[in-house]
Amino acid sequence: MKKSILFSFCIMASLCWTSCEKEPNATQETAETSEDIALAQNMLQTTEEEVNLLLETRGGGNENCPIVTFTPDATSFPRTVTIDYGTEGCPGLHGYIRKGMIQIEISDSMSIPGASRTKTSMDFSIDEVSILGTKTLIYTGLNDDQQKVWNRSIVDAQLLFPGGEEVSWNAEQTITKIEGQNTAVLLDDVFQITGNSSGINRQGNPFASSIAAPLIKPRNCRWPVSGTREAMVNDLSRSLDYGDGNCDRNATVTWSNGFSRDVLLRRW
Repeated sequence: MKKSILFSFCIMASLCWTSCEKEPNATQETAETSEDIALAQNMLQTTEEEVNLLLETRGGGNENCPIVTFTPDATSFPRTVTIDYGTEGCPGLHGYIRKGMIQIEISDSMSIPGASRTKTSMDFSIDEVSILGTKTLIYTGLNDDQQKVWNRSIVDAQLLFPGGEEVSWNAEQTITKIEGQNTAVLLDDVFQITGNSSGINRQGNPFASSIAAPLIKPRNCRWPVSGTREAMVNDLSRSLDYGDGNCDRNATVTWSNGFSRDVLLRRW
């Protein structure tokens, strides 16, 4: 009888140990997946804002880096724009070091509904993270609040890290300019982002994600300042909350059982 009780206890202890071993790993992976999604959003969004800034200022007035070329010229449509940061790279918006090239195909003035910009990365990197893929931005016009609205498709985007890890990402998003409509100052623009995405995280596992509460992204801040993103990986769900409006790296990951953990959005 004692042997039977002891045997049962050992089995239960073994199951408990296995469960306890798996749970931290699963918890860590779901947190890292949320951070990977946030990183992909951040890298691609800041690239978009950098490109927009250069196009709106016809190259930004910087004679050395990047070199911005318009073909056939800066006023004709359709036109091709090449942004060349060179092999040494140069700092841009928010201090990121960019290298390589971005090519943009512009169908018409982006003040005309239906006009599009398609951006393709060519040996392009930010802070040594290679970024591949194509993004298409289509201007859909003004909403009922007279705010500009764009639809963005991100196709086969990849982040390739120096250590060999990678994240892949596809997304369909709607971007609304909610502040800065009537000023010539570009850095006072604030954007609202909604939509869905999917991809593969650094561990090689598929994920799906949706923006549950709109992300609010000022152009003059490196990260979204508020909003919530939901993610699902390995049948586990969690949310990433960007905060209450402050421009900082602080975010909170919350699991479906209510457990939460504060995280710092990482450089990469």
